[in-house]
Amino acid sequence: MIWIWIGLVLLLVVLSALLSAAETAVFSVHSSRLSTLKDEGFEGAEALARLRSGSPVLQTSIHLLITLLNLAAVGLAVGLGAWLDGVRGSLTAFAATAVVFVVFGEIVPRAMAARRPVRLALASAPALVGVERVMSILLGPLLRLEDVLAGNPPEDPDRLSEREVRE
Repeated sequence: MIWIWIGLVLLLVVLSALLSAAETAVFSVHSSRLSTLKDEGFEGAEALARLRSGSPVLQTSIHLLITLLNLAAVGLAVGLGAWLDGVRGSLTAFAATAVVFVVFGEIVPRAMAARRPVRLALASAPALVGVERVMSILLGPLLRLEDVLAGNPPEDPDRLSEREVRE
């Protein structure tokens, strides 16, 4: 049973690391390089261009998913620590997972992705399109709540923008 919990924590760390690296790679590719990749027909270039065009939603989606993965892993580790050694075990597990996530879930993957962003961005773009679709379902209500709290009125699709009126 213990090994299943440890395996789940490690799986969540790996998923978090992959998402961190993919995000860094996607936003490290310069727009001129992306244009060249699309023109030359590289696989994944279209998906990468789509991701870059809707970047705020993608970045929010990835950050939310990474946060959820990290929280789940910390919760599992703290629960396992508490089960094995009470309060001392839960505190030790919390400290250990915090260090593991900072080093192996953020710093190392982002540094590796920054070295070869094009290859990783092209490889991860199709999967990130799927992540963006799924997470946008969850983010929709949160983004509307943000607009309400910020005092931004909801957009009316029948309403013309200032630019359209001027034209």
